[in-house]
Amino acid sequence: MTVLSQNSTADLLNNLIDDRILLLDGAMGSLIMDTRPTEADYRGEQFKNHSIDLKNANDVLCLTQPDLIKSVHR
Repeated sequence: MTVLSQNSTADLLNNLIDDRILLLDGAMGSLIMDTRPTEADYRGEQFKNHSIDLKNANDVLCLTQPDLIKSVHR
């Protein structure tokens, strides 16, 4: 079994991106859930007075918790 280093994986992805359109699919929702965000995390300041619950609306975290989303991608 070949183990790729982070550098060779990054190089491979960069080469593929230069050559074609890539669709990357992963367990984003599971990785977000592992961080156990609260209702307050989902709301942030932008949606603190929103009329409905936002918990589990993971797309909202891109706005309210961008550092969490960045860390999951990394």
